[in-house]
Amino acid sequence: MKYLILAAFLFIAVVAWAMSRGIDDDGFPNLGVEAFETFIAQHDSTTILDVRTPAEYAEGHLPGAKLIDVSSSDFMVIALKTLPQNKPVAVYCRSGRRSANAARMLTEAGWRVANLKGGYLAWTAEGKPVEK
Repeated sequence: MKYLILAAFLFIAVVAWAMSRGIDDDGFPNLGVEAFETFIAQHDSTTILDVRTPAEYAEGHLPGAKLIDVSSSDFMVIALKTLPQNKPVAVYCRSGRRSANAARMLTEAGWRVANLKGGYLAWTAEGKPVEK
């Protein structure tokens, strides 16, 4: 019984630690705006990836962001051809939902990925810089 209680405590501690780091079940972190910005700054070779539509991208995007529309049927084909696999990818969309799907696919294909929790909306709400 004592070992069962210890095992349950350890399980809860590990789950709490993973949640505090923002890592979900898919193996990539969902970072708030400040942590996302830090992730990009700490990895100078990070590819910033916007997975919204071309029209959304044209309205404004994070500085230096590359566009690959995740709703495109050839999203992974383009990613495999254009994204260096030895460099981290900071991915975002409008609200974080599409980019979480893109992050999952990219993680499964071998990239180190961070997703912007709250997406472009959260980024602009914090007054962070954008390009048009």
